[in-house]
Amino acid sequence: MSTEKFYATEHAVVVTTFANTEALFAFHFLKAMNLNRLATATAQPGLSVAIVNQSLMPIPPLAEQKRIAAKIMELFAESDTIAAAEDGLACTAERINKKVLDLAMRGQLVPQDPNDEPAEKLLKRIAEARQRNANKKSRKSKCEESVIFYGADRSAYETRNGKTVCIDDEIPFDIPDSWVWTRLGSVGVMMRGSGIKRNETIKQGKPCIRYGEIYTSYNYKFTSCKSFVPRELFEQCSKIKPGDIVLTLTGETEFEIAKSLAYCGDEEIAAGGDLAIWTNHLCDPLYLAYMMYSSYMIQSKALSATIGPIVHTSIDRLSRLLIPLPPLAEQKRIVAKIEEVHKLTQSLTM
Repeated sequence: MSTEKFYATEHAVVVTTFANTEALFAFHFLKAMNLNRLATATAQPGLSVAIVNQSLMPIPPLAEQKRIAAKIMELFAESDTIAAAEDGLACTAERINKKVLDLAMRGQLVPQDPNDEPAEKLLKRIAEARQRNANKKSRKSKCEESVIFYGADRSAYETRNGKTVCIDDEIPFDIPDSWVWTRLGSVGVMMRGSGIKRNETIKQGKPCIRYGEIYTSYNYKFTSCKSFVPRELFEQCSKIKPGDIVLTLTGETEFEIAKSLAYCGDEEIAAGGDLAIWTNHLCDPLYLAYMMYSSYMIQSKALSATIGPIVHTSIDRLSRLLIPLPPLAEQKRIVAKIEEVHKLTQSLTM
């Protein structure tokens, strides 16, 4: 509260307190009165001093006014402390979640089980499934088939189109022996969604998801849609199946690009434009979705983006990203541990 002189404009009302009135008490009481309700209803509402003067105001003894004002200030201070603590807890929860994802991507979140089928065999089954689906019509990634392996010299090599090159400079960190490094495009099939305009959506119909909704309405996973299209349009659209991953190809910043969701619903839905559908991956969909939120993948996705007023990436560029792939059984254990931690961190901010 200032003790200096000031100049009030003609649009201000100055309230002068008398000797038996505590200024802070008067301030808080006038604020609680919600004087806006007394404003005249004109094109530019105004507050009449005459109306304010007619308002009733209880006046307790001066000593009690001081105690009331002091208690209000004490409660405000406590409220500020609680708000600061809540902000601190929210930041702590966010840091914990990020750390858990980073540990998960390095094989350090849950112990490895020697009885798990190695990820190399899972990747082989995925490759066989890709080959079986090769003749199906889909706008698939043009990513060349890639095989990544470690040589006798412990260096990482990649064979692509009959050529083998050392890729040690691309491997960002060590992973367990039962894991593999692979190109994202080697894990299933990626295809692009279909354009669905906002004015083509309806209140009831066949479910669909548009790329803008991924940024505003969902996080990590979803089971149902907020938008719908007529059946005729639905039949023309690319479809998202249960267990597929949906990624955005357009965004506002490079660090938000390719935001990913696991679709955990039980019916096909239509995919709007500027979306990529990651399907036939034979992996735990939630592992893939969580993986895409790790610091390593956020940085990798950002490097794949074309920067401009609108940030873009493409299926081909995403398909060339290196990803760490654990055994399927370990993927499930990782997801269970991540969701266990998420429940704990959510309880910090409730």
